[in-house]
Amino acid sequence: MTVMLSLGVPNSGFQKIHELMMSVGLGEAKKSKREDYLPTDITEKLCEKYNCLDTDYFEVEQLSPGKMWHSLASDLMLGNLDQKEWGWSDSNSICLLNFWKEFEPQLNFLFVYTSPQAYLAEYFINNNHEASEAAASKALAIWKNYNTELLKFYLENKERSLLINLEAAFGDTANVLSKLDEKFGCKLKLDTTSFLSVENNLDCEKQLILGLLNENLEIYNFYEELESCADFPIYENETCIEKLYHSLNLIRKEKQNAESQEALKNKKLEKENELLLLQLHQVQEELETYFHKYQELASKPYQGEENKSNASHGKKATTIDMRYFIEGQNWYQAEHDGRWAGPDHVSSLKLPNLPSGKYELEMSVVAAMSPKIIRQMKLLWNGSELPKKVTQPWTSLKAVLRRYYLLLFQNREGGPLILKSKLEIGPDTNIDSQFLGIQLPCTISPSSRGQQDTRDLGIKLCEVKIIPI
Repeated sequence: MTVMLSLGVPNSGFQKIHELMMSVGLGEAKKSKREDYLPTDITEKLCEKYNCLDTDYFEVEQLSPGKMWHSLASDLMLGNLDQKEWGWSDSNSICLLNFWKEFEPQLNFLFVYTSPQAYLAEYFINNNHEASEAAASKALAIWKNYNTELLKFYLENKERSLLINLEAAFGDTANVLSKLDEKFGCKLKLDTTSFLSVENNLDCEKQLILGLLNENLEIYNFYEELESCADFPIYENETCIEKLYHSLNLIRKEKQNAESQEALKNKKLEKENELLLLQLHQVQEELETYFHKYQELASKPYQGEENKSNASHGKKATTIDMRYFIEGQNWYQAEHDGRWAGPDHVSSLKLPNLPSGKYELEMSVVAAMSPKIIRQMKLLWNGSELPKKVTQPWTSLKAVLRRYYLLLFQNREGGPLILKSKLEIGPDTNIDSQFLGIQLPCTISPSSRGQQDTRDLGIKLCEVKIIPI
């Protein structure tokens, strides 16, 4: 006779492995002869007596029930004598591992664990718990405390235990059953009618949750410990390995393409860069001074014909500073030098209530993720595309040197730019719908270039000036 007890953290989906085994031949536990109890009934009554239900598993203590409970367990075994292979699943049995181990020598333990992000996805999505920082912290504490006791017992009783990763088991159920047969002589085999296909519908949620766990080294270190000790870890799964190799090959090809493109760009610029790099360190301080002077000039009112025209109309230039509060959509939080557009391809910016007339727009672009974005982006006003002119704040040799300084040392695509456009507001324009649209051809994540920032970014704006003409 082979008896199998399966358990894992509550709300983790560990029961699916027991359901798999039952679908391919493992018998379901029958009720005891005398008291008509299932194994879970015995566990529940024991936990009620010793007050160990609804716990956070902070300190799991193995219970030592008296003779009456041994009698109930004996009656349960008698009720299942006609079954060669049977078992049950019960997460509350974590505090009765020693009890069942000592009571029945033929009872084996199947311990099922999941990754922390998979557990949180299952905990919040499939079990309808409201997501919050406090709830996540509590759930992770339960996950770690429960699996700590599980791992401790497994390491002390390897000959009667099997430790498997739930996600890995879904990818290769045949191998799981093979390990059960190899270790416990449990003859369970898949066939065409009993094959269990388990679809993982929480991949998106797990990726979102993964961002919450990046800095939780304690949780990940313990998860790595589980993986290193397990009989069936995630990386032993052949399907997972094939996916891993496929991903590595894609990364390798992308890297080779990038290196080829970079080599082509370097070859074209090699002679020019030799001259520029010789001059770079000598003029660096001068360029910084020049840039600050430009910022000062850019913040002052325009001179010449424009100012004369403004004075005659009694109108003044208006500035929207992107480093502070704005009205619009599809913008990231403000930073010290501006605000990034993204993650979508269309951003909007509400302009102040402007009287009818003609205006010039000047948009100070601090950086762009690609020159293509600047070339192909569109400015929209009431559904129509506005003309666009791109200028740089520097001229002559200093402009060239500044461009390569930013490319070489600040990882930007060409440095600051000024986008200019003309705008005409008619007398019938609705002042409540004066939104400027910015349509980008694409957004790019810095993580694709080996950086830690995973946001999808387009251009970074510092300010927008609206100048009456």
